[in-house]
This record gives sequence, structure tokens and C-alpha cells, in this order.
Amino acid sequence: MAERIENLLQTRADLSPYLIHFTRDTDSPARVNLLSILDGGTIDAKTDFGMAKALVNEFGAEQAGALDGAGLSQKVVCFTETPLEHCSMMVKEIVGRSCRFTSYGIVFTKSVAKQRDCNPVWYLNMDVGNRSWLTKDVNVMVEDCINHIRSGGKADPAKMGRYRMLRLFPFMEQTLGVNKDFSWEREWRCRGDFVFGSKDVSAVFAPEAEHDDLSREIRDLATAWKTRDVPILDPTWSLERMMSILDT
Repeated sequence: MAERIENLLQTRADLSPYLIHFTRDTDSPARVNLLSILDGGTIDAKTDFGMAKALVNEFGAEQAGALDGAGLSQKVVCFTETPLEHCSMMVKEIVGRSCRFTSYGIVFTKSVAKQRDCNPVWYLNMDVGNRSWLTKDVNVMVEDCINHIRSGGKADPAKMGRYRMLRLFPFMEQTLGVNKDFSWEREWRCRGDFVFGSKDVSAVFAPEAEHDDLSREIRDLATAWKTRDVPILDPTWSLERMMSILDT
């Protein structure tokens, strides 16, 4: 008897139904940032990523604002589809890694994320020996956009048909050897802010010692959280322990 694909996928331990956004220490501690995100129901897209960020760097805030106004921003929100039982490696300190995540994060299902136009990042190989780098073709398209803006002055949000490729570039990254290959992070991105409701959150990540206090703080947030007993997990737990909480 032929199998249904959804039944087969449930047996794949390397695939996860979840996406996680880990918070970082910024001007505020990661825990404060986590609570602020939950309270506001929005993860702000603050950083330009992808293979067209050179365009933003060249033309600065005014041109970037024009692109944002046309819905072509290169600012993204980042997630990982790392299986829950391997999330502990996402929060480890790794030599040469400039971006340090903490044990605080928010877990969404992929179905919720897809409804908000999240997509996996496409990693283009630039390793030595690969003579037909796809990045060369992408760079030509980016340069074409840059030259067109240069020749015409300000980017006109009303005439953005030429720049539709800019919708794709935030989801493209190049890899080069072990020190510039982040494909293992299995990153997904949302171009622009990620807006959600309390019912969209599958779980929250935090160090186990803080779970009780954090649970009380979440219930003290916006009204929507007062009736939502959101599961709280520790990324260092085993999958069995996490699932025992998620399944209750």
C-alpha cells in the first residue's frame, strides 16, 4: 500500500515541524528582549541580509527607505529549523562566530511561519573547484539594480517593477569553506517584520532555572497572554523531555 507523504515525514528525525527565533543580548538583555517581543506580538526586522545588502550599503538610509516603502526591503527576521533536540548547539559559543545566541527564544510551527511568507535560505556554493558559481549570476542581477538606481537617481517606489528580484535576494547567501558556511544552521527568514498572536506561539525557550519566574512574567504581559499557558522549554533538554511538555 502506498504511503501518505505526511505520515512518512513524521518518521524523519532530521526534519522539524518548528522554526525558532533565538533572542540575543543587545542594548537590553536577551530575556528582556524576549518578553518585549511577546508583549508586542512583533519581531522587528532590523538588519539587512542577503546578497543585495551591498545595494543598501551603497545608497544609504534614504534609498533603503524608498525600497522599504515599495515593499522591497532587505531587512529580515531570522529563524532556524534545527530539530529541537539539537538546538543546544545553536546557543553554544563557537570559535569565529560573530553572532552569539542565548538560550531564550520563541518557537513557531512551520505552518504559522509559512503563512507569514517565511522561506528557507538558499546557500550558494563558492568552494574552490566549483567553476560555475551561481553567485556570479546573482551578483550581476544585483549590480544591474544598483546601476539602474545610479543612472536614475532616487529609487522610485512607483516604478519598482525592475527591482522584483530584490524580493528574492534576502533569501540567498553564499558559502565559502568551513569558516563561511552557515548552512548547518538551517536558517529561514521573513522579509520585513514578523507579526504574530499569542496562539501562534508553540513554546518559549529559556534556561530551566528561570521557567517559573518567566511563566509569571509572561502572564503579566498583554491581555492575550493572561489566558495562555505557553510551554517553556530549555534548549539543552532531550527531545523526550521537550515533547513531554509540548504534548500536555
